[in-house]
Formats: sequence, structure tokens, C-alpha cells
Amino acid sequence: MPSGLAYGNNPQGLIPENGILYFYIELGAVKFIDSDRDSVPDFKEDLDNDNDVLNNDTDEDGIPNYLDIDDDNDGVLTKDEDANGDGDPTNDDSDGDGIPNYLDADS
Repeated sequence: MPSGLAYGNNPQGLIPENGILYFYIELGAVKFIDSDRDSVPDFKEDLDNDNDVLNNDTDEDGIPNYLDIDDDNDGVLTKDEDANGDGDPTNDDSDGDGIPNYLDADS
């Protein structure tokens, strides 16, 4: 941490004036956001990988996929299109056309 963000030119005990502080930070856990609770984390709803989830609307219903509980508008909720039951609908393609069921209205 730069001294200007810490104690600056005010020494504190063993920390000298304008001393640089180093911190070791250990990440304990990562929680991914799933805004529509469809079992697909928001970051995976960015289909064109442009870091903008707002411009991904597979069924063109005006609701971006990250907020849409039925991404392909086939009447089956995205969370219910997990054919293999592993909790991840993104890896299921029942008709083998290369499009996951949750994005494929004809699956």
C-alpha cells in the first residue's frame, strides 16, 4: 500500500515515515452472482465474451439472458433444462446441434 494511502509522513510504531505497507491476502471463497437464479452464473450469460451481459438476449424478448428465467423462450425454465442433472444447464445439448438446451428452443 503506498504511504499516501496509509500513514503518510506520520510514523506509527515500527512503521517509518512514508513507509510502504505490504499485505498478504488469502482468498477464502468465491461466490458467483446468478441474478435470475437459473443455475447459470451471470458471467456465463455473456455469450459474446465482451464483458457486457446486457447485450445478450437469445430469445430477443427484450430481457437480457442474465435476468431471463427462460433464455430461449421455449416454455421450460433455464434451471429445468439441466438434462444430465449435474446442476449446470450450460453443458447439456440433447439434439447435438452445438447449442446448449437452455439456449436452444428446439431442444
